[in-house]
Amino acid sequence: MTKDSRRFARKAGISDAKLLRAAAAVMDGHYDADLGGGVFKQRVARDGGGNVKANVTPRELTALKRLAERLLGFSDDKLLAAEAAGELIEVMKDGDEET
Repeated sequence: MTKDSRRFARKAGISDAKLLRAAAAVMDGHYDADLGGGVFKQRVARDGGGNVKANVTPRELTALKRLAERLLGFSDDKLLAAEAAGELIEVMKDGDEET
């Protein structure tokens, strides 16, 4: 995940375990919508709350598609370099990222 998505998840109280389950569901073909360009909509319930945002704006979708295109184009070396630089964070299990 990116630094921004990590910050959002923590602020929203979304655990790494929930994010991993949501990612696994998408990988298994279980998602709310395929928005194209490598972007999938998958709702993740927050503890003690629902989903605050039901849809992304066209501007947000454009930005997400650009990010997906860039990240999906990374080689293994580039992914490792981005992780080493702290730009990407690998979620391993709940609350336990590699550092």
